[in-house]
Amino acid sequence: MGRAALIGTAILVQDTHSEPNWLPNPLLPDTKAEVAVPILLGSEVFGVLDVQQNIPNSLTQQDISLLQLVTNQIAISLRNARLYEETNKSATLQATIRSIVDKIQTTTTIEEAIKAAAEELTYFTGSRRIEVRMAISEKQADNKEGKKFSKRRGICIKQKMAVKN
Repeated sequence: MGRAALIGTAILVQDTHSEPNWLPNPLLPDTKAEVAVPILLGSEVFGVLDVQQNIPNSLTQQDISLLQLVTNQIAISLRNARLYEETNKSATLQATIRSIVDKIQTTTTIEEAIKAAAEELTYFTGSRRIEVRMAISEKQADNKEGKKFSKRRGICIKQKMAVKN
């Protein structure tokens, strides 16, 4: 089976007792013939479909052709399932980002924006704590009393939430 995956082509062993490279499966001791067909799409190997018979010379090229048709369909299905999963993850991520951005856009101060972002990130990541640290120059913001922030003063908002409904 490993050789079929490694070289990317079907391997047919008509008589396992006369094949020096054949490795027996202790769970299938009566195996006399075997065909291993890689499940691949392009150069990507997903696995190997292995068929074993207890009669020597019982597997044919026609069996290999049929198994290759089946493995091609399996590979396409596996790729489609992977693409579907990736698409769903991407859509979920985009919806999460949109939700966070929407919450931030309803705020009126830097502190509210950071707090909203921290709350949403805490919720969406399942984290117990999110910490945001940033420095704001005096040209960027005034505090609530109208005093300028010094160039070295920063904002630190620590958001702790157990569960958000």
